[in-house]
Amino acid sequence: MSRHISSARVHAGLLCIVTIAVLISAVTALPKTKPSNSAPTQAQPAFPPPLFYMQYEYGSAVDPNTGLQWTGVWVPAPQAGPDNQDVCILWAGSQCTGLWKPTCSTPIVIWWLYCVAVLICVSPFIVYRYRLWKAARAQKATS
Repeated sequence: MSRHISSARVHAGLLCIVTIAVLISAVTALPKTKPSNSAPTQAQPAFPPPLFYMQYEYGSAVDPNTGLQWTGVWVPAPQAGPDNQDVCILWAGSQCTGLWKPTCSTPIVIWWLYCVAVLICVSPFIVYRYRLWKAARAQKATS
């Protein structure tokens, strides 16, 4: 039984390390933008969509061609500007408006994703402690 228990500890530790590494790489891989307060303008056609697990800056802009007011989130798009500079694209729901501005706040991972990661890391230890308690209880009942 001790071999099985140490194996559970190893698996739990590896799961924690992998989860933390994935979270760190997701957060550090975000594009960085330079601060500026320019008005939004029209951008190029192919842009990365917003990710469901990230929280973006909310905003609105008026399309200079149609005069329509768009409201949504500003999503960083590396090298998507007219001169291949990093910009932020306005997404309204699942539709890319094509409007851009030079900068926006850096997206952050939604809080509940951290809770899921902690739960994944802690659950093997909880299961391990439960099995120990159950084995001790069974041993006590037989003696």
